[in-house]
Amino acid sequence: MKRNMLFVLAAVAMVTVSAARGESPALLLEKGVFAEETKGDIDAAITIYKQIVDDANAKGKYVAQALSRLGGCYVRRKKTDEAIVAFRALVKHFPDQKILVEQAAAKLEILAPPELAGKNVSVKLASQAWTLWSQQKLEESEKLFRQALEKDPNNANAWNGLGWVMHNQGKTEAADAFKQCLTIDPKNSGALNGLGWVAKQAGKEEQAIAWWQKAVTANPQTTAALRGLVDTLTARGKYTQAAVFYDAWLRVDPSNKKIKAESQALQAKAAQAVVETQKALAAAEKWLAMLDEGQYEESWDESATLFRTTITKQRWVATISNLSSTMGKVESREKIKADYRAVLPGGAKGQYVVFTFKTACANKPEAVETVTPMKDKDGTWRVSGYYIK
Repeated sequence: MKRNMLFVLAAVAMVTVSAARGESPALLLEKGVFAEETKGDIDAAITIYKQIVDDANAKGKYVAQALSRLGGCYVRRKKTDEAIVAFRALVKHFPDQKILVEQAAAKLEILAPPELAGKNVSVKLASQAWTLWSQQKLEESEKLFRQALEKDPNNANAWNGLGWVMHNQGKTEAADAFKQCLTIDPKNSGALNGLGWVAKQAGKEEQAIAWWQKAVTANPQTTAALRGLVDTLTARGKYTQAAVFYDAWLRVDPSNKKIKAESQALQAKAAQAVVETQKALAAAEKWLAMLDEGQYEESWDESATLFRTTITKQRWVATISNLSSTMGKVESREKIKADYRAVLPGGAKGQYVVFTFKTACANKPEAVETVTPMKDKDGTWRVSGYYIK
């Protein structure tokens, strides 16, 4: 499904209905149907349906119905080319609207010229395959998607469907199918979302987040991608970033009580993270002061359990003594970044804050220090990692 499509009909100028601006897509659809079926004013109905199609915030079900009726109106006006464009847009962008898609595919078989028969068969097969997919009949669904692609190798909807059915079966070729879809339709939100879940399953969370962000950019109503984003970012303690996507979700689905509740719970976590970050900063600054004073043994004693089990006191003292000699005395230090996390790149879960400092040393005026305090088992914040370059 694709939104914000600025639907353009070949050789037909777009018409804006100023009187209807601000009205909901549901209300506009009712007015369009009234104009079409009761008043018999086909031109007015076309104008209203086109406005729904151009509304980037309209839900997919309303846009799909508007496209279906728009195509029908063009048929009545004997504008075959425009009708074909409308029905194809419905089939391509709204595969989840199965009944409307099948109806549109049937009409395309009648309207389209003979040379497009293969494409129309492909559309119909893909629609049937999606129905089987929704019923979890994965092997049968995959077979039909492949048949659809034999009829039309450029059917992006079929490539997207093939990607999903293979992903659901745990087949690694799913990524190839999604990418093939994107070569045909670069902003296909379904395929972008699919690549996100493939990456997530492979443990490549950064890649997953990037794909999901692209999916949401292509279609703000891609809630599966939004779910991946908010869950993954929340699990990593990236509460501020997760909140951005909860806000995006509520913009497209403001009445969703479950998402509202999750968003509110996240805000509470974010507020607590701010408090914990201040405690972590105090621990980091106290520990760094020990290094500045040459209290290397004491710094090891005051470090987190994880730190002390990773490096012996003797090795730490030798390492930091050599490093301090190379860098020279610290002349200034400025915090430039604080990154609260619930998990570190190595996979260790807990509460961490990664602080980055811009530090001026006698022998290296532009050094960068990275200090990572963690909340230890006794609830006290202590430094678990240190790096300077």
